[in-house]
Amino acid sequence: MMNRILVSLVALLLAAPLFAKQPVMPAAATAAPAFSTINGVPLRVNVGADNSYQIFNSNTPSGSLGQIYPTNAAQTADMGWFVRVGTTLYAPRFGEHPGGTATGSLGATTPYFEASLTPTNGAGTSASPYSVTVVANLGQSGLVATKTITYVNGENYFSERFRVRNTGGNTEQVTIFLGSDIYLANSDSGVPFREPTSGSPGGRTCAGVTPEYTILHIPLTPANRYTAVGYSSVWSQIGGGQLDNTVGTGCIDNGAALQWNFEVAPGGSATVLSATSFGAVPPITQFNITDVNPAQV
Repeated sequence: MMNRILVSLVALLLAAPLFAKQPVMPAAATAAPAFSTINGVPLRVNVGADNSYQIFNSNTPSGSLGQIYPTNAAQTADMGWFVRVGTTLYAPRFGEHPGGTATGSLGATTPYFEASLTPTNGAGTSASPYSVTVVANLGQSGLVATKTITYVNGENYFSERFRVRNTGGNTEQVTIFLGSDIYLANSDSGVPFREPTSGSPGGRTCAGVTPEYTILHIPLTPANRYTAVGYSSVWSQIGGGQLDNTVGTGCIDNGAALQWNFEVAPGGSATVLSATSFGAVPPITQFNITDVNPAQV
């Protein structure tokens, strides 16, 4: 009898999701990063002063679910911009987000010094898109990151301009990443995917889920590297300083990222243009951008 009980317990333990992903919650006294909200249609974009995001899509069955994990994070979640300078990785303050985080695989990071965050400007039209600008210093490196997000009502993507300016006296090798733990409409599982024309990494809904839904990071400035794999691997690759140019397989808990490499001289700058889409693959992915000339500054 005892042996049968032990066998049953072992079977239950093996079947249970012992390692199901759970967000790590911040300490109660932690001050959350400030954020501005672009109240667009169908996308509502929360833009963090720490260079993080949360996005809601009213075209999904539950428009209240965030499209970035943790999906119930109402402010900002596990998506953002990262800058590596030498051995230091500057990153959003994920550990202080009220909704928690699952970015532990990043390893050691240094928060940006948040200098300014604008309210949302514009009318949401093509002539006057919604916009939010974030300015952050990268410690004592002399580097300053300025990010501007724009959105036009009716589009299923928002666009970004991320610029790193060198106000110091030394030439710096700078690696910029855009990465996220994606939540495809109503599921934390998806099939890793790379759109073939633009090379945009992301994910799409698993087999049998209709209508098909995608989330993509779109490199409007040609990227040096990419990844579309399990979310934990995305974070560990960013933490390690280089993406693996891999698209994973199967229906998994997935994420995606892009990487750009620059040498920034004193007084110089490097600029990345990108977009992130939710739902159908947008027309802007059907342009194969191989170079930006002259370079954005």
